[in-house]
Amino acid sequence: MGAMQGADAARAQQAAYYQSAYHEKEMSEYNAELIRESSKQQADRVFESARRLRGQQRVAQAAQGVVIGEGSASAVQEDSFNLAARDALVTLYNGIDGQLTELNEGEMAFRSGMNQGHAAGMQATAALIQGVAGVASSYSTYKGLTTKRT
Repeated sequence: MGAMQGADAARAQQAAYYQSAYHEKEMSEYNAELIRESSKQQADRVFESARRLRGQQRVAQAAQGVVIGEGSASAVQEDSFNLAARDALVTLYNGIDGQLTELNEGEMAFRSGMNQGHAAGMQATAALIQGVAGVASSYSTYKGLTTKRT
């Protein structure tokens, strides 16, 4: 009966490993989505800040009598906006990188949990085989059967 209990314990452990693996994968997917959404929001804030800066530059230049939309005044505005766009793009790339890192870590945890579950399943099978061998040995001893080994 000990072999059956050992197999049952190993099967329960296998189920726990599988459940943990799926949970880890779900959590990493959720965290990756949070990272992506956060970087998108940050990039949107950078663009909004750039639009405000552009407006402030136009107001300041117009107040000083500079012709808006031409020459160096326009170049200053374009440069400021291009720098902000680059910052927003870097923010998005960093978010994507963080998202991919999180997904990779989740996948590794998932595979590790699945491997542990498979190992527990093999342990349960080994316990059953050991139990069957013990029963067969007991039966052959009980019946007075012997086997010759060559």
